[in-house]
Amino acid sequence: MPHYGSVLPTRSAHTLAPRSLDEALPEGLFWSSHIEDGFLFWFAAQDGKPIGYGKEDLRQQNRVKPVLLGLAGQSQSSEPKSWSLFPYKRGPGDYYEPYTHLESWKSAEEQIITRTIGNLLPPPLVAELSAATAADPVQLTISAARELASVPWPIVMIPGGEERLVERAALRMWTSTPTQLTRSARRGRPDSSPAPFLLACDNPDGTLRERTSESVVRSAATLLEAAGSPAPATKKALLQALHQIGPSTRGLFFYRGHAVHDSDPAWSALPLAGDDYLSSGELFGCLDDGTPFLPVPERVVLSCCSSSTASSLGGEAIGLAAGAIQSGADQVIATSVDILDTSFTEVFEDLIVEEMLARPQDNHVDLLRRLQLRMLNEWKICSLRGTTDSGDDVRDPHPVIWASYQAY
Repeated sequence: MPHYGSVLPTRSAHTLAPRSLDEALPEGLFWSSHIEDGFLFWFAAQDGKPIGYGKEDLRQQNRVKPVLLGLAGQSQSSEPKSWSLFPYKRGPGDYYEPYTHLESWKSAEEQIITRTIGNLLPPPLVAELSAATAADPVQLTISAARELASVPWPIVMIPGGEERLVERAALRMWTSTPTQLTRSARRGRPDSSPAPFLLACDNPDGTLRERTSESVVRSAATLLEAAGSPAPATKKALLQALHQIGPSTRGLFFYRGHAVHDSDPAWSALPLAGDDYLSSGELFGCLDDGTPFLPVPERVVLSCCSSSTASSLGGEAIGLAAGAIQSGADQVIATSVDILDTSFTEVFEDLIVEEMLARPQDNHVDLLRRLQLRMLNEWKICSLRGTTDSGDDVRDPHPVIWASYQAY
């Protein structure tokens, strides 16, 4: 059995915890991890109080590195320079490809990935998850090591059982930027009327498939698209639209495109029409009067490559999602890895947008969880019927797509 270190007794928790820890950490469960020289160091807290810490020698789990390399989309002959894992030589059967291996629910190939990652969950976290139920899940915030940035957390299997993480937890990814829901909480009871769809910036550089005409995205009050449309999505047009909306305005901003990422998360960028780009660093800037350079409304959906993790980077390096919160968003849903451009992707994007508009009184964490639980059930049904689709255009609820959307 791997050794995770001891669970902190109550007395030690009060002794070790600084006075500001309660304010710094989110409510509910919090799990932070860091990998250095092949060791995973972890810390867990409950409502701001430490409940455990420890380290795990990942070299004792020989599947971890090839699984992580597969999830990150790296070849076996190279690995991200920003990683800190042990030296590894490829062995027979060590190649894991998320698209094919995650296709069928509960297949041996799928569980090689999801059970392997699940074994990294520390005992205090597993104990809390095991005591939870689907109807009464724990609130879990994850601050993942950069090597874990591409993990499809909703379908990770909890050790000791058959449940997935999303079945026992409402998942949110950590950012030290002042967290979402604070402004909404100060306003008191939320407005339950449908939220306005303020702005959609859809396929601004024209590199993705054309969205179907009945898509809810086309109903946005302002729709910016590729050059040649009525409102080309240039940087000037996007800035003008967002400044007219203003920061923290009630409503939704949706972006879909091929985000560009780099080893430095400040250079993660949203491509726009006319070879324009908007970098994540600009989302942290302000004008002289304190107005964000790129003010965004309360709710933001970023459906684009690595918009929440800047390629293989995780933890604090979440780039565009953190920048959206800094610029006024209370609730952000963003993609963790490069998302396939398929028919199902459009369907799932539309479901997220519809829910974000129709249920403004519900926080985005619970909203996304409900959708992912629905997709989990449909993934099971498709797999049991043998109707999973291995073609170029994914039409089934493949978790390589829906499990890569994260709430912040």
